[in-house]
Amino acid sequence: MSWKKLFSVTLVSVFLASTAAADPTASLTGVANGGNYDWTLSFTPDDTLFSTTVDGTGGSIATAFQIEVPTGEFVSVGTPTADFTGGTNPILDANPGMDPYAAGTTAGIASYTDVAFDLGLYTTGNVDALFVPLGSTIFTAAGTYDALTFTTSGSTVYAGGVIAQAGSEYTIDAFEASVGGGVLIGDADKNSFVETADFVSVANNLGVSGASPLVGDADDNGFVETADFVSVANNLGASAISGVSTTVVPEPTSLLMLGLSIAGIGFVARRK
Repeated sequence: MSWKKLFSVTLVSVFLASTAAADPTASLTGVANGGNYDWTLSFTPDDTLFSTTVDGTGGSIATAFQIEVPTGEFVSVGTPTADFTGGTNPILDANPGMDPYAAGTTAGIASYTDVAFDLGLYTTGNVDALFVPLGSTIFTAAGTYDALTFTTSGSTVYAGGVIAQAGSEYTIDAFEASVGGGVLIGDADKNSFVETADFVSVANNLGVSGASPLVGDADDNGFVETADFVSVANNLGASAISGVSTTVVPEPTSLLMLGLSIAGIGFVARRK
């Protein structure tokens, strides 16, 4: 597999060149939420690379990220967070990127259904995909910054891409993130917690049957019955918030962001 990413940055002096070894990272965190899974894509800039920019002391990042799931598993896609939608550098909101699913340049988040996979991890069929090319505001404090939230019906997603910071570009190799935990016994209302409200869920659905996840079915046997009250009582306080945070340490691919005082410079990273 080869990475092909093109950023077309048009804002002057957002990223300043640095000879230091940068170490920005990406993370994808998933949390079970009833029958679905809520995900957050986040980025952590390397604060040791923060410099004096036209907007003050700090640093920005640009990303070109791909997310793939089996066809039909995206439930919803949120909008970028405030850290990636304006602030001091609004021109970076829709940081243009070379979109592998569109075979052209895309500005802003793009979603695709039933397309050929590109990341090379899920290869048993077509995928639904997100292409996420974003630029951030100027960060002045160390930390992890959420960029995008989305929800899937499946517990596994695949991601990878590029982060650019301080004159360097870093490849995040394609990786898999999964939410484990299976079925939480006692969780009748399927909100990932066993609490007193689950007794109400059992009572409101007595006599119902069906496939898992079945609301009211605290013991996950396909039936809502009085035994489910016991399952709730025996597991009060349990939680299935079993998120996985996959942080990938990137490797520098180039120093192609130098000279951003010239508007419209494109920079490319390629990895084979």
